[in-house]
Amino acid sequence: MCGALPVPSNPNVKRQQNCDKGEVRTQAWLLDGGLWVLKRRPDFEGADFHVQEPAASLQELRARRRSGEILGIVQSEFFENHNEVKVAAEYVEENGKALDEFFVSIHTDGDNGEQIDYFFTAGEVQKEFKRRTDRDGKAYYVFSLSADRDFAPYKNRPVKSKTRIILDGMKRTTLERNNKYVGWVFAVSRAPLETPTVFLPVSKNEYVMHDGEHDYRCRKTGLLWDLTRTDRFGTQVTLARAPGDPSEFDYNPVTDTWTAKSRRLGSV
Repeated sequence: MCGALPVPSNPNVKRQQNCDKGEVRTQAWLLDGGLWVLKRRPDFEGADFHVQEPAASLQELRARRRSGEILGIVQSEFFENHNEVKVAAEYVEENGKALDEFFVSIHTDGDNGEQIDYFFTAGEVQKEFKRRTDRDGKAYYVFSLSADRDFAPYKNRPVKSKTRIILDGMKRTTLERNNKYVGWVFAVSRAPLETPTVFLPVSKNEYVMHDGEHDYRCRKTGLLWDLTRTDRFGTQVTLARAPGDPSEFDYNPVTDTWTAKSRRLGSV
């Protein structure tokens, strides 16, 4: 019988493990809610998930690209015991006004190991969290559990409810302001954007995907599948070729390259 896993002594390792827990759990319920998800990790503390409302067809995706795409930002966090969770105020608000497209997903484990999560809109963060300013003058909103602050109304909210709240918030924002905000978040994170790996089936021989900048198409040609990418100017590039459907392709966010899992074929 295996014994208990050793507890990491390095605090950075422990923080990394907690960060990974928060990311996995946040991404799981976002996908369960039917949202399309992209991820950035700015630091040890958590990840920013950029979410899109799913589209029913490639035509709808192209129409969105022409008119502009609204993205939601969901920040994931994990805490233990009564540790604090800090959310930078610049994520939450602009000139004191809560940003409709920003949300926080906070996770922890209960006494019996059960998973617990708390979900907040930017307005709820302003209302419920304590605001604090550090020595450098940077403002934060701080979450922590206590005897008189259990955040019960925000605990374990249903996935469908959280998804609807996100979509409603995204609809309330303007495209111009959203583009400015999302662009700022991209710049702050300085991390490569992880291309989503959820392909939408068009037919049994064709799948499509959109990452906010490109259209991806995985199409069967003869015995093989070709993965192509088309940018907003209509330029198409073949990225890789594999003997199977989209599950046979791997994406490397560091090099921004796609390769086939089969060693016999590789990339093209």
